[in-house]
Amino acid sequence: MVHVAANQSKQKADKPVHFGTYHHSTAAQSDEIRSWAEKGFVPILLSLHSANSPLRILDAGCGVGFLSYVAAKCFPKARVTGVDLFEHKSISGVPMEKTNSSMKKLRVASRISLKRHDLTKPLNSRIGYDLVVSNLVFHNIGKRRFVAYENVLGSLKPGGHFILADLFPDAKADMFFPPTFDSDSRSGRAQSRKVESENKSFGETLYNKFTLT
Repeated sequence: MVHVAANQSKQKADKPVHFGTYHHSTAAQSDEIRSWAEKGFVPILLSLHSANSPLRILDAGCGVGFLSYVAAKCFPKARVTGVDLFEHKSISGVPMEKTNSSMKKLRVASRISLKRHDLTKPLNSRIGYDLVVSNLVFHNIGKRRFVAYENVLGSLKPGGHFILADLFPDAKADMFFPPTFDSDSRSGRAQSRKVESENKSFGETLYNKFTLT
């Protein structure tokens, strides 16, 4: 659970923002999962870019906005786009309105935009993203997650990074994406793109960093 820090001289603290309860978890367990996730993501993100970088970031499967908020905190000049179907049952209560409300309470709504999108469909981002983050999303998609991986990678700028944390159903297939693939979801034209993969563990969670060149 995130407690919002208010201006001590002018305002009282806002009510805590809760980012929902994961499927098959209690509220307390879900908070613990997110605490571990933040400890895992933050050092990776800040090892890739300086905190003042004006990045374009995609949160793939943003849910109630936990990781969007983490990314926005790490990079105060970044703009974050959160995409989700906003209907999956793995998190209770994830209408887009709830996510918008949470971002307003956390005072990052001006830098976070939300879109309803199916990750198995091309993202069609003309500008491209410097960084994509995702936490505990892709295993919910089943075998179609490999199409979603390509769509996400296709939305990255050259040199961009995709930081993925998940319960990987097939560690060999999920953690080591093919070194090249033919995709460009921004233009709709196929082109060969090179991917470097690096993985690490933090607690019981596996993280994979894909770098597009």
